[in-house]
Amino acid sequence: MSANAFSYRILVAEDSKFYQGLLREMLSTAGYEVHLASDGTECVREAKEEIPDLSLIVLDVFMPGLDGFGVLKALKEDPTTARIPVLAVTANYREPDALELRRLGATGLLNKNLPLEEILFRINRILYPDKDAIRVNPRVVENILVRYQIDDSLFTGYSFNISTGGVFIRTVVPPPENTRMELSFN
Repeated sequence: MSANAFSYRILVAEDSKFYQGLLREMLSTAGYEVHLASDGTECVREAKEEIPDLSLIVLDVFMPGLDGFGVLKALKEDPTTARIPVLAVTANYREPDALELRRLGATGLLNKNLPLEEILFRINRILYPDKDAIRVNPRVVENILVRYQIDDSLFTGYSFNISTGGVFIRTVVPPPENTRMELSFN
């Protein structure tokens, strides 16, 4: 992830603590500043009052109380939050819901059952829209155990973007920028 990833603030609105934790872990590991909301009302309040310069909202569609449809309507009607991209996620994908979410202003809709790497890929495409336009080497999403060495220390991680131009590795602790690494794949 680029050095400026920390300048991106993502609000995850999700009532499932388990899924909320998965997204928080993945996004913070990728270098994003992550904020959490457990329901739609909290999401709208956080977006409007608590988090300046919000970059993206990852929004569960079917939450108790104010659901994702109501959240989108409230956000898009307010000039201070209308510009924030919203990626809607659901485990119950239905075409009429997808059409309504688009009509209300959702940037995209994803099934929660997709691998987390695919969700991160979609988030990156929203936050870095021009990156694909300059990509010469196509990427393949693939989970491969990778062992890598930095100086005398040995680490383990998982690749999830591989192309002829490089490998993107998910690690618990990212190495410093421009670190020379020796990789081995099993």
